[in-house]
Amino acid sequence: MSSRKLIFLLLIFSCQLGKSQENTQQTTGMRPFPNGVYLNLEQFRDQLPAFQADFKKVLRSNADIFMMGGTHIKFESMTDSITEKYIRTKIYAYVKGDTVYMNAFPLKMGFGYMQAITSGNYIVFNAKGEANGVIGAAGSGSELTVSSYYILSLRTGNVRELSKAYIVERLKEYETLLQMFSNEGDPENLQTILKYVNQLNAVTSPKAVNKKK
Repeated sequence: MSSRKLIFLLLIFSCQLGKSQENTQQTTGMRPFPNGVYLNLEQFRDQLPAFQADFKKVLRSNADIFMMGGTHIKFESMTDSITEKYIRTKIYAYVKGDTVYMNAFPLKMGFGYMQAITSGNYIVFNAKGEANGVIGAAGSGSELTVSSYYILSLRTGNVRELSKAYIVERLKEYETLLQMFSNEGDPENLQTILKYVNQLNAVTSPKAVNKKK
């Protein structure tokens, strides 16, 4: 491959990445979480990673999940300086590219990592690990249920099952959004619920809160 063609491809990739990050900020009012390792809720909330690391994502075996519980995803370090136990038990969240992975262990949900599908003050993730195409499917009318999805509030650090009842409780502070949600044809559908999680992320973003003041 010629150097000119390589530069052209890198420019295209940079533009696509910039558009993706811009869309995230427009949707949630927050910039995307920077790449890196977060060791606690405070670092994650403030978007200040403790350090950078390039981990390899691997799928846990069914036998491992049966014995230890948890999700299908785990990470391995490319160097000996970071042990498997450290990755399994000491990390709160790991961000690589545009993808956020929550560690199940500090959230008292077993072992392994869970892929987030929202960004902002409310983080939704699949308790089984992978998003399984939900990010694209949720925007195309796919009939997906919320049974294996949970939501983390960065303001409190609490994790709850994602449900219609949870969204209704959070929307009580926002009458217009609550009325819109009440008028939805299928409020139990994951697509619908994710739409209002994104709305909550937008109205609770630092930019929105400062504007309200």
